[in-house]
Amino acid sequence: MLSRAIQRLRDRKWGKLAWPGFFLILSLFIWTATLTPSYQQCADQYQSAYSNNKHYGSKQHAITFILCEGATIDANSALLTAVATIFVAGFTLTLWRATTEHSRLVGETLQLARDEFNATHRPKLRVRRISLVGFHERFDNAPIGNGEEINCILSIANIGDSTAWLMESKYRIFYRIDLPSGESLFERNPQHIKNFSFELKPGASHIFPINDKLFIPDEVFEIKMMHRLTFLPHSKKLCVIGNIWYEDNAKVSRSMGFCRELKSDRRFHSIDNPDYEYED
Repeated sequence: MLSRAIQRLRDRKWGKLAWPGFFLILSLFIWTATLTPSYQQCADQYQSAYSNNKHYGSKQHAITFILCEGATIDANSALLTAVATIFVAGFTLTLWRATTEHSRLVGETLQLARDEFNATHRPKLRVRRISLVGFHERFDNAPIGNGEEINCILSIANIGDSTAWLMESKYRIFYRIDLPSGESLFERNPQHIKNFSFELKPGASHIFPINDKLFIPDEVFEIKMMHRLTFLPHSKKLCVIGNIWYEDNAKVSRSMGFCRELKSDRRFHSIDNPDYEYED
């Protein structure tokens, strides 16, 4: 913004200097013409003609100047034509540069308006619902163990004002007490939503199937331990953690994160933690 303001000040400065510069160049050109041999010869002739005139004054000087300037122009017409051609070329170049600069500024203004519109009318993704499906949906008290496959559906909605282009996704389904964080968020084995390259219009939603195998390494003497969901404080809980990357119409990359925990009502609820629930 500062550079644009400086450029506008420069444009105004040169605009104010254009006419004074033109008259300065014109005056310099007229003065230079008085130094040419043709002008001196013409002036000498008129001064000889007026030498006996006692009333020779400023009026006669002005007439001599105008007539001799005309004679100089006539005598040096070829040179003046070349000079005029150079001036016309210079003016054309200046006009072209001004037009090009104007087009550039108009383009920048339009791009700024588009960027502002896209920023204020951006897409916004929300995870509407995560639900268990399959065996664990029908038998909610069934025990779970290490390597157990959990199947869910993930509903994503676009509540923004423009189209969201879904680009990439990562998620995991965990059964543990503490949530993972940092580089171990997906425990180096992220799952990806299948057929995720998707165009989500404003107000639209889409349901994606997701599944993962639980990692519960608590076998005793190679005996697989089984677990039941108890929903007690400080007990293990079933969670779905994920990240989604998408683009808006301006190709600006955006992302969102979500973390949902299965509660006693058999519904997944969002947790109050900005490290997991966020939107860029």
